Amino acid sequence: MAAAVVTRVNARKNICSKNFSVRIKSMLNLDFYRLFHTPAFYIMLGIAAIVPAMVLSMTGQDTVGPNGEIIAAASAPYTNVWQVLAPLTPTYVVADMGEYANINMVYIFSGILSSIFIGHDYMSGFVKNVFTVHSKKIDYVISKIIVGVFCTLCMFVTYFAGMIFAGVLTGLSFDVSITGLLCCILGKVIISVGFSTLYVTINVFFRRMMGLSITACFFFGTGLPIMAMAFLFGNNSWLNIFLYGSACFASLSAGITEVLVCLICSALWSAVYMLLATFILRHRDLA
Repeated sequence: MAAAVVTRVNARKNICSKNFSVRIKSMLNLDFYRLFHTPAFYIMLGIAAIVPAMVLSMTGQDTVGPNGEIIAAASAPYTNVWQVLAPLTPTYVVADMGEYANINMVYIFSGILSSIFIGHDYMSGFVKNVFTVHSKKIDYVISKIIVGVFCTLCMFVTYFAGMIFAGVLTGLSFDVSITGLLCCILGKVIISVGFSTLYVTINVFFRRMMGLSITACFFFGTGLPIMAMAFLFGNNSWLNIFLYGSACFASLSAGITEVLVCLICSALWSAVYMLLATFILRHRDLA
């Protein structure tokens, strides 16, 4: 028994003495193996593809009476397929709620998936085994952030596929500024890092309380706290210093300046959330 304990301790010391890249590679191999064997991952990919198709398919339908007469003309919130990706201009925080039905919803799906993924670590007790081998809490945090970003990018791809497929069926215009589109996409990708770090922090805080984790991810992922600030203190572009505001800042008219805003916001909040998540792991029991 004693020999087994000594062997286990020595193995742990050997792993911990390895350099950062080796430790992260080990954690990532473990996390990606589990991710690809998690049904929720594939379910979220499907949802991300269905949502834009549903939004566009319900656009432009007239209300028809029993005799075939048009009772109410269809509203046309979207005149261009790319509006399901992002608004034509920055929405800042408070605007037409219909403009929030875009690819920003993928961030929420990513948060829910993160809650399921990390919550399972704690509810199954698997996290204790992880930290028996990987004593560096920062390794766990970084690995989960990378996996979260990967999941978000995968959902971006399926979202694009569903959007383009539905756009072809509805016959909406695909006209767009290439520069604006590329800057918009780049901004959304950059912001995914900040959101992923936020979700990891939320989930290590709530640990076993998966329901609360999902609720908190939805609450913060939709930017409701920032919307509340806008209602209380006034809606202005300065609210885009926050991560959630910068998500709306990446519009189809975005340029290099808007991309830099997204980069600064995402980098700042990622650093803050990463330190907070590591602090929580170091000062709270794993149970």
